[in-house]
Formats: sequence, C-alpha cells, structure tokens
Amino acid sequence: MVGFIIGFLSPSRPEEGYAHFLGVNPGYRGQGIGRCLYERFFEACRENGRSIVRACTAPVNKASVAFHREMGFSLVPGDGESDGIPFIHDYNRPGDHKVEFVRRLG
Repeated sequence: MVGFIIGFLSPSRPEEGYAHFLGVNPGYRGQGIGRCLYERFFEACRENGRSIVRACTAPVNKASVAFHREMGFSLVPGDGESDGIPFIHDYNRPGDHKVEFVRRLG
C-alpha cells in the first residue's frame, strides 16, 4: 500500500466532510499521491452536497501543515500558537494539541 485516506461525511454538520487521516508511504511522498487522495475525497464530498472539508494535524508536524496549506486549506484560529501556527489545546483529550484546517469546496 502506498497511501490511504480515511474521511467521512459529518452526520451532525450536513455541509461538512472530515478528513480524519491521510497517510502516504515515505518512499512515495512527493509524487502527488496525497493530492490525488484528497481530490477524490473532495469529489465524494461534493457529490454528497458537502461544501466544506475539515482536517487537523499535530502542531509539530510541519510537513503536514505545509501540505494542507498547499492543498488550499486555511488555518483555523486557536487558543495557542507555535512558530506562527495557531493550534487548539487539548483538542480530543489533555495534551492532544491540534492545528485545525478548513477548505471550502468550489
């Protein structure tokens, strides 16, 4: 396996999809696989009437932050900041800080 995406259509927010996890084998990064997976997820969201996609990553994962920004995601303001990147403290549990992203689909 060279890559995968785990995403879902939000049951509580009918206009949103959520990309929970995207992974690409390190030996295959930089070849557009992550972009292709996200584009397929965006299309599935559009086909199901979703106009917003959300995602998150750890503030220390600079490569993921850069990738999401390159994919057209915007940073969501948080209650903390690290190296100029806003994040949300204790996103899912104590000590689990996350950078949250949002992208509006055209």
